[in-house]
Amino acid sequence: MPNYRRIYAQGYTFFITIVTHNRQNILTKHIGLLRYVFAESKKLYNYDIIAIVVLPDHLHMMIEPENAIEYPKIISYIKRKFTYLLNKNSEYTNDTKLSNSKIKKRESNIWQRRYYEHTIRD
Repeated sequence: MPNYRRIYAQGYTFFITIVTHNRQNILTKHIGLLRYVFAESKKLYNYDIIAIVVLPDHLHMMIEPENAIEYPKIISYIKRKFTYLLNKNSEYTNDTKLSNSKIKKRESNIWQRRYYEHTIRD
């Protein structure tokens, strides 16, 4: 994936897929927390959620950001805030050991490193 480049086309809709680390079934178990995180992200970034589908181990969403260059920031915020709040939750425990690479890059054991994005042009 080293040659992959994201497209920041202004005025378009972006279809995004975000997957949990090792396909953990945690999203539907913590759907209230996920809703809260989306609501908080909308306070910081101006974007419309066209559609969203939440499955136990991944989610798909279509968003239209006012500023196209901000959609990676939106995704980053959602992933970081959900991870932070989930780790604060005493009911959630994750025994997955983090690799040295993940520790070095300050990544968690909640989400996969990357996400998938497609620009919807028509």
